[in-house]
Amino acid sequence: MSEQVYDLSNNNQLTVPVDLSVDIIQLDSILDLVDIGIDFIIVEPMLLDTNGKTPYQWVVENGYEYDEETFYSQWLTSLNGGSSGGVFTNPTPTDITVGGLVENSIIQGDTWQEIISKIVYQEKFPTIVDPSFDVIVPQGNIFEINDYSKLYFYLRYNFGSITPAYGTNGFRSGSVVKYMMGNTNIPYSSNNQLYWYNPDEVIPVVYEPYTLNLLFSVVRMVGPQPLSNKGNPYLSPYPAGNFQKSVVIYFVLPWYATVESLTEYYKLPLDILSKEYFETNMIGENILGDKQVALFSIYHNTITGIKQYNTLSGVWEWINGTKELSLSTFDISSTTMEINGNTFSYIMYKHNGPTIGNRKLRFYTT
Repeated sequence: MSEQVYDLSNNNQLTVPVDLSVDIIQLDSILDLVDIGIDFIIVEPMLLDTNGKTPYQWVVENGYEYDEETFYSQWLTSLNGGSSGGVFTNPTPTDITVGGLVENSIIQGDTWQEIISKIVYQEKFPTIVDPSFDVIVPQGNIFEINDYSKLYFYLRYNFGSITPAYGTNGFRSGSVVKYMMGNTNIPYSSNNQLYWYNPDEVIPVVYEPYTLNLLFSVVRMVGPQPLSNKGNPYLSPYPAGNFQKSVVIYFVLPWYATVESLTEYYKLPLDILSKEYFETNMIGENILGDKQVALFSIYHNTITGIKQYNTLSGVWEWINGTKELSLSTFDISSTTMEINGNTFSYIMYKHNGPTIGNRKLRFYTT
């Protein structure tokens, strides 16, 4: 069946080709189109828009009225040159953005359907967040020598995200294959993996401070292919592979001072043995001859001077005026301390001056 295209002109009058020898037809309503009996009619949309909505398009074929969706399909087919379709090419970049057809686009061999689809149905792409891996040591990275009771880790793998998911599972990464510490597999239970350190896996009981270097890793599978809202591939899948995270744990010996009592040595917070200075409060001395004391292991850096905090000036000052003379106010001797079932050698610094009250001291190693 041949197709003829007609446009509705002003005053709802239908203009037909002259070869049909038909005068201008006055239309009282859209429904009158059904009675004309011509092969194919397209009514110019803007002339029929009376409700402020998208105007109805009507196609009449052998007296049958089609809906709007069917109209667009057949109308575009006719504009493209029939059922075989047609294409439009313009090498000049577009000047403006119209809907999803962005500025500087090149129209190259697109059908009218494709062009309108680009305008009305904009292609959207997801926001991508790549995966990451971290190891958390809740108790910090300094522990007392041979004390593993508090040493545990959280192995946290963030799968990343694809937002919106657009046909994927929403994760950038593929699934976890395994967690590892060095070459040892860690039983996998969750993506917030809790792992208690077992000293038998790496090192036995030792008799001096040491540094434990651990390498954790997570092995992953390839991630899903991100898609646009139209199902087109966007970027590339996140590749299979592994993430690694190094963790350094220091096992040290504690230091002690007469903080709360002159007859008992108070264990101070653990710190690296090469710290610039060690600070503590000292309880005041008594008339019984009990003196202020500090103890450092032989593995701590050598104490080279002692400062006292001047509460009036708010300044730290060398005892006796200089770094060298500050040490002369303490007797230095050797002793031992038992820690976690083992005996270690310590150096004792005992105040040898007149009875003194509470004070705050810093023992310097540099």
